Amino acid sequence: MRHQKGSLLIVTLWVLSMLALFTLAVSAQARQRLRFIQQFEIRSQLRSAADSGILRARQAVFKSKRQQAHSLADSWAYDEGIFKDRMLGNTFFTVRSRSSQDGSLGYGAVDEARKIDLNKTKSAQVIAGIFEYGAGVSRSQASEIADALLDWRDEDDSVNAGGAESRYYRTLSPPYECKNKDLDTLEELLLIKGITPEILLRVQPYVTVDGEETVNLNTAPGPVLRAMGLSPALTEKILLFRAGRDRKERTKDDLIFRNPANLGEDLKQIVPLSAEEKTALDDFGASGKFGVSSHMFSAVSTGFLQGRKEALSVECFFSLDGRLRRCREVYHRLDEESGWPWPISKNKSEEIT
Repeated sequence: MRHQKGSLLIVTLWVLSMLALFTLAVSAQARQRLRFIQQFEIRSQLRSAADSGILRARQAVFKSKRQQAHSLADSWAYDEGIFKDRMLGNTFFTVRSRSSQDGSLGYGAVDEARKIDLNKTKSAQVIAGIFEYGAGVSRSQASEIADALLDWRDEDDSVNAGGAESRYYRTLSPPYECKNKDLDTLEELLLIKGITPEILLRVQPYVTVDGEETVNLNTAPGPVLRAMGLSPALTEKILLFRAGRDRKERTKDDLIFRNPANLGEDLKQIVPLSAEEKTALDDFGASGKFGVSSHMFSAVSTGFLQGRKEALSVECFFSLDGRLRRCREVYHRLDEESGWPWPISKNKSEEIT
């Protein structure tokens, strides 16, 4: 009898142990599911906030649709009141841009016509110029990058002087083929011979693959104007003209060019020009390389949730009438101070195309 009671006790303890383990397993699964649901809800709230910022940018750009010229004094390019820390219940968004002359951060959208479109330009000199003046590489290195970029885009297997075709890329680890097509994103530049992440980060504010045939004289920064062939002196005078009396761009007293053909005539009314400088400006204005308006824009909107360390950044490209071309998003933490929401280089991040 005692033996039977002992066996029964052992069985009972074993069953209780199994039940306890089962309860712990179910509880762990429940907690995991709860965390997943909470994370999903957090992401949804962050995405909604970021999307609201993109909508705000598209609306601001659309309001300028009927303007004959677009400049950094337009509200879509600088108005903190509509783009900085805009609350939406317990979430808020900020739309930031790197569109000022010194490369510092501002608030608003960016017109892609202020940049050099690496798909549309066929000039090795212009491409080399933007890597020299924008990324700060040497002239010889910039020339090699330009040759490699043109080789990446062209459809043949002929190698430019400092360039590379598939024969070179097959020697890398891992090997890959030369694309022989246009770039789809700026990050694709990292596949091209001579371009490092550091070079890409420095040149990124000045180049695009979503731009236009012409560069907007009212918004192009100094490195872009230099790359297009303007001298340092003429570049400085154009920037002084645009800044207006307060000598600060993106303020209400900014001046704008309304017709590239009148570039020299407009400029001499504000800053002194020699006869040679006026002739040079008139030649540039008549070259067909410049415009005074923009038709493609981009915006980076970051959604935040009060009391949380997570954030979600959305980058979208859209036309003057507000139609979206493409978007992508990054979910990241705010444990480290990145200073710029896109791309997230220091924070833990996850890119979603």
